[in-house]
Amino acid sequence: GVNCGSSTGGAANCCASAISTNGRSCDLFNAPCTVQGGVTATKPPSPPTGGADPTCANGIMHPNGVACCAATCEDCGGVNCSTSTGGAASCCNSGISVSGRSCSLFPAPCNIGGTAPPPTTTPPP
Repeated sequence: GVNCGSSTGGAANCCASAISTNGRSCDLFNAPCTVQGGVTATKPPSPPTGGADPTCANGIMHPNGVACCAATCEDCGGVNCSTSTGGAASCCNSGISVSGRSCSLFPAPCNIGGTAPPPTTTPPP
């Protein structure tokens, strides 16, 4: 989008124009990368061996019961979640929900239940 360069991660990780020219194929790399045909994708990371936490026993359950925050978060959700240790990606529902990390495959931070969502795509500029 218009403000992608000011997003956490900067233009190189968030702007389709920068991602499409980085030479990283999604066949070989995790996001940010470009899928065949020039479409930029956000691909969930590959699951680690072991470490799944389907009930959030090793993290902090978000009040919504869907997100599992990292155990290091001082605030799991709420107005101060982005300033907690781990930042928005580990402590805010919005950051966790877009990560594609299912607790059935990953440790916290992760999403409770189901499997990781399919990659999201945006057309090239």
